[in-house]
Amino acid sequence: MAAEAFRDLGARPEDLLNALLVLNHSLPTGADPDTALRVIVATARSGMANAELVRLQELGPLAEVIFDRIASNPEARTRGLYSAEAVEEYSKEIGRLVRSEEIQNIVQQMQGANIIMRLGHGAYAVADPFVREMWLERKAQLATLRDTN
Repeated sequence: MAAEAFRDLGARPEDLLNALLVLNHSLPTGADPDTALRVIVATARSGMANAELVRLQELGPLAEVIFDRIASNPEARTRGLYSAEAVEEYSKEIGRLVRSEEIQNIVQQMQGANIIMRLGHGAYAVADPFVREMWLERKAQLATLRDTN
């Protein structure tokens, strides 16, 4: 279970150590440590993903639209962030004309914040697969809420 927890925490030794410390200090008598560790790891992952998504929101609506384009791509890499089609989509989504310089600036900020990563010339992906999962999950929940209203 510890190896699974380590992998789920992004292979970060300090995060695993923190999870194990929480487990050590909070495990009720008779409780299953594997089950408790799974809950602790899931909670930690959610917290880390939430922090990433908050940082994304702080970059503004253009960052969210670009991130959505990357995260929504079913393939491992997204191309065409600067294409005419993408610029038109971004402009439509945020309600104003978007310039390529703005896109480049936001992409660089997201890379610097380790929210996305460059895989090669013109190809990008979400840096943390769990953050991508959380984004898509929230997007689906919002769509469901809109459909029910």
